[in-house]
Amino acid sequence: LLRRAVAKYRDSIAKDPSFADAHNNLANALTDLASTEYPRKDDGMLREAFGHYEKAIQGTQTPAIVQCNYAKAIHDLARITGDMRLYKKSSAHFNIAAKLNPNYYSVFLSWGHALSDLARKTGAAKDYIAACEKYRRAAEIDPADTAAHHSWYYALLELANRSNKSKKEALIKQAKSVSREQQRRRRLQMRNQSPL
Repeated sequence: LLRRAVAKYRDSIAKDPSFADAHNNLANALTDLASTEYPRKDDGMLREAFGHYEKAIQGTQTPAIVQCNYAKAIHDLARITGDMRLYKKSSAHFNIAAKLNPNYYSVFLSWGHALSDLARKTGAAKDYIAACEKYRRAAEIDPADTAAHHSWYYALLELANRSNKSKKEALIKQAKSVSREQQRRRRLQMRNQSPL
């Protein structure tokens, strides 16, 4: 189905090369196809997607969405290749998306994931702290969602494992607080979903 979608979007672009949504959707389909068929290999599909994101940015009515999609695709390639420059480029696009829409949950959650991956590579406390800040912001934007809390909790624990004793205790305490809040929200969600 992804290959068929790619073909359809290519047809749309052939008919109208300035159709920004078709470029964005083609790039998304290429990104999904790359992660399905080549999850650990740079086969060129993601790089092709980058060109379509750049074309979509030029004419889109939803620039924050396109910038976020582009940033996530760059992060996918950074994860595969380990290229530190791609992590930096990904953050730059997440930053643009956040400025365009400071209340866009997916930007902050995905940016947190990219920074967490970077932190695991570098071991740098500043990268873990930055990831936690993005997760915290995502949790503020969508208080009902637990994904940001879950990721925030684990980023705090990873940072705690790399910290000295006094910092470690404070970080574990903060992680427990985040976990309690996540559990509270999960219970609230379940209550709201249960039949009367």
